[in-house]
Amino acid sequence: MKREFSAGTILFREEKDKRFYFLIEDSRGNWGFPKGNLEEREGSLETALRETKEETGLKKIEIFPGFKRSINYFYNPGAYKQEKKKEEIFKTVVFFLARTSEKKFKLSFESKNGGWFSFQDSLKKLRFANYRKILQEAEEFLSSPCLKIFKNFSQIAKNDLRFKSLLIAAEGLTSILPENFLPKVVKREDNFLFLKGEKIDLNKFKRIFLISFGKASSHSALILNKILKEKITKGFVLDPSSPVKKIDKLEFLKVYHPFPKEENILAGKKVLSLSQDIKEDDLVIFLISGGGSASLFLPKGVSLTELRDILKDLYKKGATIEEINIIRKHLSEVKGGNLAKKFFPATIFSLIISDVPGNDLSIIASGPTVKDFSTLEEAKRIFQKYSLDKKYPQIKFSETPKEEKYFRKVKNILVLTNKTALLAMKKKAEEIGFQAKIISEKIEGEARKVAKEITKEIQKNQCLLFGGETTVKVKGKGKGGRNQELVLAALENLKRGEVLIALASDGIDNSQAAGAIVDWQTKKTAKELGLVAEEYLENNDSFHFFEKTGDLIFTGPTGTNVSDLILFLRK
Repeated sequence: MKREFSAGTILFREEKDKRFYFLIEDSRGNWGFPKGNLEEREGSLETALRETKEETGLKKIEIFPGFKRSINYFYNPGAYKQEKKKEEIFKTVVFFLARTSEKKFKLSFESKNGGWFSFQDSLKKLRFANYRKILQEAEEFLSSPCLKIFKNFSQIAKNDLRFKSLLIAAEGLTSILPENFLPKVVKREDNFLFLKGEKIDLNKFKRIFLISFGKASSHSALILNKILKEKITKGFVLDPSSPVKKIDKLEFLKVYHPFPKEENILAGKKVLSLSQDIKEDDLVIFLISGGGSASLFLPKGVSLTELRDILKDLYKKGATIEEINIIRKHLSEVKGGNLAKKFFPATIFSLIISDVPGNDLSIIASGPTVKDFSTLEEAKRIFQKYSLDKKYPQIKFSETPKEEKYFRKVKNILVLTNKTALLAMKKKAEEIGFQAKIISEKIEGEARKVAKEITKEIQKNQCLLFGGETTVKVKGKGKGGRNQELVLAALENLKRGEVLIALASDGIDNSQAAGAIVDWQTKKTAKELGLVAEEYLENNDSFHFFEKTGDLIFTGPTGTNVSDLILFLRK
């Protein structure tokens, strides 16, 4: 039996939000894609580009990375030529996805007809099922939310299993974007505002203030601004990823994360300026999300430099987010219920997006409007646990407000957790044929240990989902985040047919990357490049490891934050 190899492209162009595919009709009346046989010393990609240019007359053609499909079939050339001798040939055709901006084409002499067609019209013209299947996969690929969510999707979707895993992850991230979840929990009818079951008569208040801080604050504030419109008296937005600007009565202030700067203090003072003449008939709506601890920042009993150094030490020593926030509360004018005290006696509604395992409202953004049950002594014990009391003997902790009167008119409403993302991921995984299971919404622990645990066992055709936040003990001088470290530590356990993704839902895993994706191909690439995972782990340098293997995930700031999302998939 003879073998034959060909290559071609699924060629598309876009015009006014519409997508068109290029099809060619052969001499037998069958419609298909531009393709041709490999020539001597020619790779399939070279052949695909050459044949496409020759058959269409188009010059500006670029390969769209991340999509490669192949089909196999038998054919008998003698049957077409009505020859007596019939010899079957087993043919393999590799197709790449390609894009062009050109519309005018010039067919080669070999083609009977050709042209640009919509997806639906293309499906109708294609006679062979394997061609229709590839076209459907191409359309799904190009229509996927992955292309909007993941900036380097085409580079990391190297195979079908990766594509499916990224599709699942994108579904989770899409579900937690403020524009997708906030309108469901905040609604207005005339002068009544409904906040997840709470009915508020806006006419009862002379002034309404909107204060939003944290990584989801920008998008959330804009949505609430559209809902409240003319009712807002004044507002401030403190988002580390948002530029300074003013929209209607909202002022966007410059702040930094995770380590505050002088700008954070200035922004904090501006927020507190609203509390100077606060009245009983005022309404204050706070939008609070992860990253709020650094965004709204006013230290007490400690200097800016000292607190930044303390936070860096706690992160390096692997302190939990709960421990770090207890320290923050007792060294702050606004955390641990202090913000509620500052705005007393106004009516306060805090809409809270959780980024902490277990969704403890007193921990999220260090609980600025939540009555705090941690104590001064507890903060001191944590300081001693990590040997910081000797390094910073001058630090003076203060107690958080415990008086009930400051919290009687405060409603703290949890509006989003990682469960929303995990349920969306589970649903998508099941839709595309996997048995999906949410293992934990509050996974914690040292990233390397968690990596071993979650990749210990998985069944065929299964998708395991996790949410939470791990920690990293920093010993080296490398670059990376807890998600990248977790994935790198899990690499040695991965088998063929398995994919692992770990990413920060805010898009920032202590670096420009949101996280990383690994599979058997990663192990193969690392071996070819001479990369030893353990050496990079010892130096806490997961970022540069995955930069070399091409497995970093980039989203940019997502405008939301529900801790980390982990996906483990086996075909």
